[in-house]
Amino acid sequence: MKLMTRFKPGFGARLALDAVGEPNFGKHRGSIGFEAREDWLHAKDGGDPERLTLGIFVQDDVDLGWLRIIPALRFDHTERIGGEWLPRIGVIIDLSSWLRLKGNWERSYRVPNFDELFFDEQFLRGNPTLRPEDAREVDLGFEIGFASEGSGFDFHFEFAAFQRDIDNSIVFQVVSPSVVQATNTSDARVRGVEVTGSLGMGWLKLSANYTRLDTEVAATGNPLPGRPQREYDLRIEVGPPSRMLEVAVEVHHVSSIPVSASGNNIVSGRTTFDAVLGVDLMRIFGNPSARRSPSPDLRFTFTGRNLTDRSVRDARSFPQPGRTLSFGVMGAW
Repeated sequence: MKLMTRFKPGFGARLALDAVGEPNFGKHRGSIGFEAREDWLHAKDGGDPERLTLGIFVQDDVDLGWLRIIPALRFDHTERIGGEWLPRIGVIIDLSSWLRLKGNWERSYRVPNFDELFFDEQFLRGNPTLRPEDAREVDLGFEIGFASEGSGFDFHFEFAAFQRDIDNSIVFQVVSPSVVQATNTSDARVRGVEVTGSLGMGWLKLSANYTRLDTEVAATGNPLPGRPQREYDLRIEVGPPSRMLEVAVEVHHVSSIPVSASGNNIVSGRTTFDAVLGVDLMRIFGNPSARRSPSPDLRFTFTGRNLTDRSVRDARSFPQPGRTLSFGVMGAW
């Protein structure tokens, strides 16, 4: 077995300025910002690579009442790779108080991270010859929302269809019976739909989301490795609106995932179950004013993941934890 001592620190900083005004038409909320990030990797026999990434972005949010237009432009420069301009524009149309249409177009550009480039441990390997991933994405959808103050009734539904065209997609895939390696695919296309919704009725809240993907690698016609065709999450939550006590049950489903270029190697689909118990001691045992919101919080959370102890592997074919129990404390004043 090959063992490697790895230390991967990183440092980042972000500065942003926002301004609001009505210079000519509509309301404008503009922003400009600068980002910098330095990454290092110390690994035995790894060459100790480091990389500086700089970015600058500008955005405007033009509100015309029934119409919002959100153009943005970003420039990223990565050491030893170069710079790229990344435009984006979003449009929101309010057809009524409860219905709106939404659309976005953007270009994205992702350089491989240090794990994808240099990881070399047991059967998982990086690839220092990887090229950056370049993509264009468009999505169209609508949103419906109803809320009734005082009754506790709240309904939200959102639908979006999208298409993503990717050059040099970066994926981990099985390249031999004993090796999973980061690779570039040929041009690939991802089409899909995403549906989210929630319904609140007093002490009961239901929420769900569903994603369907249809992927294809241009050179082979096979599905893109690492992407499941279907995913959904369901959550049922019971508790008073004050959230002094909440009990939730969650269901997570992921269909089978191809993990090789041929599509013959797959990770089996699975359905897992989680449960969450949250208790806010300030609202239960505090003075009466603490039971109203906003107020101080002292929340204890008990979470059980994968309660049926299902065998689960991720998109890299790595085994994931079985049944786990955790405990958390969070306070706010």
